[in-house]
Amino acid sequence: MVMYTDDIKVLITDSYVCAFQRKIDRVIAQLEIWFNSDDLVINKTGFMSFHNRLLKFLIKPQVSFNK
Repeated sequence: MVMYTDDIKVLITDSYVCAFQRKIDRVIAQLEIWFNSDDLVINKTGFMSFHNRLLKFLIKPQVSFNK
């Protein structure tokens, strides 16, 4: 048996909330296709959001795998 692990990092940016969410959805869909085609399993997932401190409303995008 051989097991291998590696980290995958994705950076998604946009100034507009709707465009940002669409980018997230598109990237997640592409990752799911890649993982499924290579029989890869997502073990742990973490998300980190960076934003401007002057932003009055914190935006929390929706991120989910295997909808």
